[in-house]
Amino acid sequence: GPYEISVLCRERSAESRAAVKAGIDQASNDLNAEVSYITLSHEGDDAEQISLLEREAANGADAVVIAPVRSAKLGQAVKEAAQKLPVVAILSAPEGAPGIPTVSCDDFRLGQSLAERVLKDGVSADPKIIVSGVNPKCGDSENLYRGVQDVFKRNKIPFSTLQLRDAQEAGAAARSLLPGLKNEVWVELDGDALEAIGQAKKELLKTGRPADARIYGAGRSDAVTSLLEERVISAVGVRNEYNIGYLGIKTAVDGIRRKKGENVQVNFIIADGTNLYSPENERILFPFVS
Repeated sequence: GPYEISVLCRERSAESRAAVKAGIDQASNDLNAEVSYITLSHEGDDAEQISLLEREAANGADAVVIAPVRSAKLGQAVKEAAQKLPVVAILSAPEGAPGIPTVSCDDFRLGQSLAERVLKDGVSADPKIIVSGVNPKCGDSENLYRGVQDVFKRNKIPFSTLQLRDAQEAGAAARSLLPGLKNEVWVELDGDALEAIGQAKKELLKTGRPADARIYGAGRSDAVTSLLEERVISAVGVRNEYNIGYLGIKTAVDGIRRKKGENVQVNFIIADGTNLYSPENERILFPFVS
């Protein structure tokens, strides 16, 4: 029968990672795997993810693919589970478990590229830059932020960070802050929040309110792509999440077949309104159109 692979998400739904899911579904189709998605009832809850991981390992899954919550305790649980069955990490490496094959993007470099793009587009002599959307429970988000920080600090560009609980709070913050941000820059590192901030800017512009801050971010969704096309969002860093999902399953199947899994890095793009439809970018931005 098919290989049974459990995919442990770190979100409440697999849909917020639609491109990863599309890659996983295609790979399970190609490689004769049957996938069950296991989501968290509380986003980023490491204790819950540990107990789900232990349950799947005990329940006879052939392999586990996990998007790990950033936690040393979880890293330890991953190491223990990996002695019983193949475990593959996607999106970020498990904390303190270096031997686990991981399929991810060079998020530090992605953060650097995004900040370099902000500087290339130009900042004022006394720039006001907001950076938000850093999620300390996700290693990839943390690395993205470190990359952005690295470029701004080296270029002596001051910036302030904003803590926003979720996309809803990001939208509300954008509606109140954007009219006062003259020619400034907002970098949002969470895809859902980026969408909310972009929509807020679009609505302000529609009603004739000032909203000329340039918005940059990371993440892929159809709404974000439309906002890029309409030039509401300036540029976005997007990981090849489809390949992360596909190669996550492929590495798990290799593990079931007793082939040692290697770490794999996928590519990323910096997309803007001018290059959405170049062949390479199109594959990453529209992974559902085969």
